Order: sequence, then structure tokens, then C-alpha cells
Amino acid sequence: NAFSSGYDYPPLFENPEILLSKTLLFSYHNAPLSEDLIMSFEDDDLRYDYYTIDGANVYPSFTGRAFGISNYNFNTGVNVGPSVPEMHLIAAEAYARSGDLENALKYLNDLREKRYQSGSAYELSSSSPEEVMDYVITERSKELIGRGFSWFDQRRLNLDSEYQQTFTRIFKGETYVLEPNSDGYVFPIFQNYIDLNPELGK
Repeated sequence: NAFSSGYDYPPLFENPEILLSKTLLFSYHNAPLSEDLIMSFEDDDLRYDYYTIDGANVYPSFTGRAFGISNYNFNTGVNVGPSVPEMHLIAAEAYARSGDLENALKYLNDLREKRYQSGSAYELSSSSPEEVMDYVITERSKELIGRGFSWFDQRRLNLDSEYQQTFTRIFKGETYVLEPNSDGYVFPIFQNYIDLNPELGK
């Protein structure tokens, strides 16, 4: 809570939340974010200013918000390695799925305390296992944006009947639909790897 703007975002080697620093080979930034994700940020949530940037301030510009971390700490890149927040979210989900809502909420609120303005009402509470799981998924989507986690979450939640969704996108005038359990969730193994290890092709 000591930071005053996104440009105070700590460099990777000075960030105590990083367990293993692993960065993307090439710069990845300015990807447009969905309106649903943007609307999930509450007014006091610092991640809105630290993780996103106004689409008018990127190139090519657009109306909306973009993934912005690399604009705030461009000298050190975006960490995609394991971090303390990710471990909190894994623990919260494990506790939520096992029915231990008290510990699930503890891990969520410990994280949220560091992500909200001082003095704000950041604490979550619920006696509903379904609601706590929804909290976990929402926090994952906000905390882990721009690092590839959303794709893996989408793939694994696709196997959970409670969270299956159909995704529709329009690209260059053509509509693409990704249904639950679609083959689109699976990529073929690259032929070079099969050539090097024929066992993979069996």
C-alpha cells in the first residue's frame, strides 16, 4: 500500500512477492482486457492502476483498458514464475474445494489486504462454498492477468461442470466459438518433438 502509482511498481529483483523470477522472452504488453474483468475491480482495488493502463495511452490506441505491468516496470519485464500471491490463491482454492471456508477466506483476505487502499473494506466473508469459490476465481482473474494463467484456468475449469462456459470471439468478421470439452482446448504435439522421441506419438 506504499505505492502511489503504477510507475512505482517494484523491479523484479526487488519484489519480495516473487519466489522464482521467470520472464517472457519478448515484451508482452498492451493487450486489451475484457469488460467483465475490468468491472470486477472495486474502487479501492490498487490492481486497477498497477496492472492495467488506459487504452488511449498505448499503441495502437483503443477505448478500454490494457494489460499494463510492462509499461510500469519495462526495465525488468513481467514475471510469469511462481509468486506468493499465486500460492495464496492455490491455497484458497484448495481450502474452498475441501469445504474449509475459514482458511479459504483467510488466504484471500491476506492477499486482498495488500491489494486495496489502506482503510478500505477489503475483507470477504461468506458461508456459501459456491460463493467462496467464485471469490477465488475472481481474485485469480484479477491478480494473475497478462501471465498466461487465464488460459490454463479456462482449460481446467472447462472440466468442471459448475464453471464450464462457451466462449465466442469475432475476428476479422468471422465468429469463432469454443465449446466446453472442445478439441480446441488441446494443441497437437509439435512434430519435431515426436521425431526426437517417437514414444510421444503413440
